[in-house]
Amino acid sequence: MATEMQEKTRWTVRLHRWVSGRVRQLLLMTVAHPVATLVMVALVTAGAVYLGTKLEIRATMEELFPESTPHIKRLKELEKWLGYTSQVKLIVSSPDAEANQRFARDLCDKLAVHPDIQRLECRRDISFFRKNGLLYLETDELRQILADVKARVKRAVAGELGLDAGEEGGVAPDEADELDEDFGDDPDEDFGSEEALEVVSGDPDAGFLTEEELRSKYGRFRLSEYLTNEDGTLVGINLFPTISPDDVGRSSVLFQEIRQMIADLEMVSYHPDMKYAVDGGYHRRINEMQAVQRDLRVASILGGLLVLILLALYFGKLRAIIFVIVPLLVGIGWTMGVAYLMVGYLNAITAFIVTILFGLGVDFGIHAVSRYFEERSLGRPEPEAVVEALTNLGRPMLWAAVTTSATFLSLSVLDFRGFSQFGLIAGVGVILCFVALYLVLPPLVVLAARLKTESVGRFGKMSGQVPWFACNRGRAFGTLLVTLVVVAALAPGATDSHLDPDLSKVETPGNEWNEALCQRYRAEVENLSSVPIVLQTESYEEAGRVYRYLKQHLRDFRRLQQVEALPGFVPADQDEKLGIIADIRRTIIRKRGALEGEDAEAADRALEFLSPSAFGRTDLPEWVLDKFTDAG
Repeated sequence: MATEMQEKTRWTVRLHRWVSGRVRQLLLMTVAHPVATLVMVALVTAGAVYLGTKLEIRATMEELFPESTPHIKRLKELEKWLGYTSQVKLIVSSPDAEANQRFARDLCDKLAVHPDIQRLECRRDISFFRKNGLLYLETDELRQILADVKARVKRAVAGELGLDAGEEGGVAPDEADELDEDFGDDPDEDFGSEEALEVVSGDPDAGFLTEEELRSKYGRFRLSEYLTNEDGTLVGINLFPTISPDDVGRSSVLFQEIRQMIADLEMVSYHPDMKYAVDGGYHRRINEMQAVQRDLRVASILGGLLVLILLALYFGKLRAIIFVIVPLLVGIGWTMGVAYLMVGYLNAITAFIVTILFGLGVDFGIHAVSRYFEERSLGRPEPEAVVEALTNLGRPMLWAAVTTSATFLSLSVLDFRGFSQFGLIAGVGVILCFVALYLVLPPLVVLAARLKTESVGRFGKMSGQVPWFACNRGRAFGTLLVTLVVVAALAPGATDSHLDPDLSKVETPGNEWNEALCQRYRAEVENLSSVPIVLQTESYEEAGRVYRYLKQHLRDFRRLQQVEALPGFVPADQDEKLGIIADIRRTIIRKRGALEGEDAEAADRALEFLSPSAFGRTDLPEWVLDKFTDAG
């Protein structure tokens, strides 16, 4: 056993000596040809930085999941079939409803000719629903309306004859004969059979049909010409661009052009208090991208400043700071170029890889430069000192780099791309920062020495100093005890932590005024979520089955507010409903001459809704079909 252990030890020693020999040869070559080495490194770094500048940041949640994820695959299929479901919402607000609508019309005229806008929802033609709205009522509701209209007409005719038709038994036999004669020989022709009237009792006080009553009865009559609230102080415009929501660059250009159109129209000329807000998927993604870029700049600047401050406090020498920072920047530049070749973009997590590598890669430089000054304190010249320092540190720093890199690379096998891509880039980046140190530091030291030989100063003694909290046994024990107490106090909090699946909590908050106006629009106009659930079906019939099931079980889905589908815009039992509507119309027309005053005006208004026609899905307005049919 001892012989076997000795053999293994001898094998590792030989391997270590071989590696150390090769590293020493490399270091000697770099110090012998410092200019050529730095030129070569500079060329490679320039190419890597150029590739790194082509990295785009994709801050969407979809980019964090693999392409094989079922919901991502389904989303891609849906985009091919239905087009991009994201939209741009422009919300106009002022106290003047007419001014809001006028501005919306003028803006839509400009937007309609933009090549990157596929379609608009602005001013909708709702005449189709005003004409055919009664067909959306249930059959029982129509029968009730018929009974109410007949009761109202009967009371009006009785009033014209000077009879009391509202009180039972109040009509004398001869007066009743006169009333029946007025309505014709067949009472069923105008009022239906006595059996039907017993089933559906008419209310003479119900009044004739009005648009307000129909709006309260069925949702289709809540449609307005504009996407507006009740008082018209909010008007919305929905834009559906041809640009992918992931193409933040083109989306940003589109938003700039839209803002320019709004500026050209001069909103204050429509109303002094007119303002606008922007909402929708495109706007949120642009905000997320801008927030990530802003945070990235802040994190990078802050991280860099903190590293520089700590290096200045530790080394106290400008030359030492340069020795640490330059190789680190080279390693990070290489990492960005390799990241472009391996992945091609940065997601919301990997975007902060520069800051992470600053913290990880600086350790190599600090150890190497500290050891270099120790070698200098022993009287060795600069070239020899840097070679000895890096050779002696090679084994521990190499294993530190390998273990750290392996830890990150282990994340690359995960399906969640936020972790896998971060692990891949960080793992490779740690190794590249280590390699950059060995290639850059030696020639950098030699060239700096040619300019001016540095004084070693206090660095010859720092390696032998022990921190105050561990300089004797008592302090070391006390430090350990305090550390254990702190860990024990914080440990219970670890058991309460959990993974929150609500991704909305990590979304970047937008402008407060803009968000407040958007929330008001959602509450007063849409009353729906701005991110709907879209179901794709293979046929119109299948869509009808899904729609009917969801409508029937809507209460079983706690988070489902409303269900809409193309079959829901085509009412059932149209022939039967048309017959009842024809009876209502015939009753009003035949007795129109007996109506006076408000009854006559109400009857005339009701006739506007009493001439519907049977229709199918292809007869629906184009703006309805666009919402539910594929992009092709």
